[in-house]
Parts: sequence; structure tokens; C-alpha cells
Amino acid sequence: MISVKTEILVCCIFALLVLIAWIWGFLWYTIVLGIFSASTPSSLGIISLVMMVPSIFVFRHANQMRRAANIGNIFRLKQLNSVGWGIVALIFTGVITGIMLLIAHGSINELGLVQG
Repeated sequence: MISVKTEILVCCIFALLVLIAWIWGFLWYTIVLGIFSASTPSSLGIISLVMMVPSIFVFRHANQMRRAANIGNIFRLKQLNSVGWGIVALIFTGVITGIMLLIAHGSINELGLVQG
């Protein structure tokens, strides 16, 4: 069975890869194609920019979850746990990131808080 830390780490890695791809796409379509073509910047560059913004938020959220899991802060991990972020990740950062967040959601719900 995969641990919560591993699930969140995989999510962070794929969210970062998708973010890099959106950044690359934005730079390619606006700068490179803008230099070599006399027309206005491509609408694909604008789409890349629009898609990049939610990807930044998904990566940031997944990274916060990763930090909480690494230090063993179950309370913070449960605060950050949300199906909504999994759905947003599915839409903006791809299937693997979204599915890993949804799988981690179930695993995090099963974690118990230590009562002192």
C-alpha cells in the first residue's frame, strides 16, 4: 500500500511538470512564434497563460500538503484535504495529479488524530 507521503509527492511532481509545460507553451507561443511571425501573438499563448494560473495554485496547494505530511502534521493535512482541489487538478493539471489528490483524500480521511 502506498503511503500518503508518496501519493502527495507524486502529485507534486506531476503538478510541477504540468506547470513547466504551461510555462514553456506560453513562452513558445508568445515569444518564439511572435518573433518569427508578423501576425499578432497566438491565442494559444493566451490559453497557456490562462491555464498556467490555476496550475500554480494546484502546485502550491499540493506542496503545502507535502510539507504537512513530511513533518507529520495530521491536523494541517486534514485542513488542506479537499475533493475540490482534486477536481481542479483534474481539469487544469492533468489526470495523474488529480487522481493522486483524490486517492490521497481518501487516505488522509483514514488518518486518525492523536489525542493527548
